[in-house]
Amino acid sequence: MSRRSCSVEPPLTKPLKDLDLLELVGTVLESARRPGTTYRLERVIGRGAQGFVFLAPQRVADSQLTVVVKVLSPSAVRGLPGLAVTAIGKEVEALRRLSEQVPPVPFVVQFIDTGTLRIREHLIELPWIAVEYVDGGLDGTTLRSRVVSSLERARPSHRSTIILSSPANSLALCMEWSGIAV
Repeated sequence: MSRRSCSVEPPLTKPLKDLDLLELVGTVLESARRPGTTYRLERVIGRGAQGFVFLAPQRVADSQLTVVVKVLSPSAVRGLPGLAVTAIGKEVEALRRLSEQVPPVPFVVQFIDTGTLRIREHLIELPWIAVEYVDGGLDGTTLRSRVVSSLERARPSHRSTIILSSPANSLALCMEWSGIAV
């Protein structure tokens, strides 16, 4: 009697792309660390080299708190598999330690939770971290919007001083402020 080996290969799917994370809006993440705690990814509020940032209400029993959830991108996880997980682990540990300080450390968002999003059809696990949401207010939430806001509020004689203090973006900001397409 001859033995035959049998292997089952997963169905071929297109690899998950970073922009596919935009489709996660509406997804509910369950906390593995805090039973009964969920995070609903409402909308993308930022994107960086390592992933996407979502505004997400945290639901625990009858209460709700708005938090920010950063999900690492597929390219970060695939490109540096061990390093991506290690990096987010170090970020979690640093934020956890800073969050435990009494009195609280100023200018540092509070750590809330962490976990892994498993996307079965793409056979990938994407680490995520939830932190305190801080509203940027009228000045905006990005460095660019804050600089533009400062320029708009400054008197014309002070605009050149503000622009020269940030040489990397000076030309683009001047053009944008002047109404010239960048």
